[in-house]
Amino acid sequence: MEENTKTEKTISCKGCRMTFVSKNKLFKHLRQDGGACLSSDEYAAFQRSDERNWQRIAVLYGYIPGDDFMREDSITDPKGIAGGDHAAWVVTQALDRISRGSSHIGKQNWARRDEESKVIRSYGSVTRGGRGATFQDAHTGAITEVLCTNALVNCASDASTEERRESDRQWAESVNDMLDKILDSMSSVGSPGRLRVFGRVTISKRFNAETDLDRRRVDYVMPVDMLFTENKRKTLQSFCDSFNSFGPGATQETRIQEPDATTLDYLLRLKRLMMKFTSQADFVSSEDKGAVIEQESNELSSSGNGEKITRRQPRRKRFHNFSGVLAHEFMAYRRVDRMFHRATIRSSGDTAETSVVSRRPFIVLSCSGDFFLRHQVARMLGLLIAICRGLIGEDILEAMFDEKYSGLMLAPAAPHRGLLAGEAGYTLFEGKAKAILSARRCEVYDRGFNDDSIVSAVERWQVCEAMGSVARSWLLEGTADGALISVQSWLNKTLEPWAAKMQPQLEQYRQWKSSRGRKSINCPQLPRVGPHFVPPLYREVLSHLRSIDANGLWPTTTPSR
Repeated sequence: MEENTKTEKTISCKGCRMTFVSKNKLFKHLRQDGGACLSSDEYAAFQRSDERNWQRIAVLYGYIPGDDFMREDSITDPKGIAGGDHAAWVVTQALDRISRGSSHIGKQNWARRDEESKVIRSYGSVTRGGRGATFQDAHTGAITEVLCTNALVNCASDASTEERRESDRQWAESVNDMLDKILDSMSSVGSPGRLRVFGRVTISKRFNAETDLDRRRVDYVMPVDMLFTENKRKTLQSFCDSFNSFGPGATQETRIQEPDATTLDYLLRLKRLMMKFTSQADFVSSEDKGAVIEQESNELSSSGNGEKITRRQPRRKRFHNFSGVLAHEFMAYRRVDRMFHRATIRSSGDTAETSVVSRRPFIVLSCSGDFFLRHQVARMLGLLIAICRGLIGEDILEAMFDEKYSGLMLAPAAPHRGLLAGEAGYTLFEGKAKAILSARRCEVYDRGFNDDSIVSAVERWQVCEAMGSVARSWLLEGTADGALISVQSWLNKTLEPWAAKMQPQLEQYRQWKSSRGRKSINCPQLPRVGPHFVPPLYREVLSHLRSIDANGLWPTTTPSR
């Protein structure tokens, strides 16, 4: 920076040789002087070292894991982006180097994959309780995600909107150049993955990208082969041809070619099936203990005379059967707002020579809610596929969501390679920040990620890069007898054995449900055990148990006991 001559009492400036009694006075002089005392490189280094020139920012970015992590078969030493935590760590390291004026990636071990990442991001679990239950699914990508970090100020505070946006574009380009260098350094046989930063916005220090969001969306990209069942009326090729392609966000004005009546009926039944996974509005009593209601926005109240009243409320469902990690009862009750068919795309790399069908369609199903448990979306999709293929009855949904049924029925998990963190919504915080915090065209505020260049870049990224990369990952293992190995392997090793194991449990639930309304059968009384048959060690305990049972204090249910 500057080579100052120190004396016992004063510090002198290298440029003008003025003396100061402290470093604070010297730094104040350098800031006010505007760099006249230093060379351009020295003054830039001084600005980067001054904490006053750093600010809290929210960064919009996306990532795709490397091919080594998208495959189902294990690789000894996988290379590339491992998942959400690894991607966030690489992005923050690149941002820090750009802020400090470095264009070199150095000898950093970029392939490290820290499980304990401390980056605050939309799909992270640093500040939220129950870390194991709220972890993002391993080796999944993201169309867009937001993280918060500190970075060097890149434009003057009095800059116009256009000047600020142009400065942000140049900053994003320099960060993406750094990320490309980092990815090139990760030697991998296949693709090391993709990382892309779209923009930044100055944000309050109170902003927490993980806990301030009010909506998450998770997408799942899969070949339509997974929904197809063998029948005489329709071949796999005709089933694939019946799905018309359309992109995310398509509307009636887009003029999508309407499917035939048979396909339309199939899609309607699929939609009705997906609705059974979502939170439906219901008349709920204020004394209902079986569900967690939306207390933040719709609280139950009592009438003036103390009489309990009911309101139509969205009822949360208990998703304990959709997570392989033990979750606290409060966290197991989740709100799923929508589950819908978002897009149908076709992979350009899928040809008739390498596949059983030409121009194979990939269907994109989306789930949106407050937040999801680990493996929740994958298991929701796995169960949906099992029902669509006719491997299990549709009433399995009723059994899994029945809070009065104590049996555990863990849903099958669809392959992780299809998962994508879609979008995080910060609707409530946007009003406080006066900025748009998701990539969408909105003119309410002139700050945020609503710049047309950012929205257009995200739209190209999600179709060409994110969804396209996930679709191509299903082809990594190749084909066998004309079928995708990735699909057939999961069906044979996971889904079909699960269905065979679950059928007896579902039958038990049906019998339990049918017998719930019947009168209980009186069982014969067991003979009372005399004191001389009880070991001395247990006699006192047994006497106490008999006493409270006779007094009516012994609970009648297992949870109460």
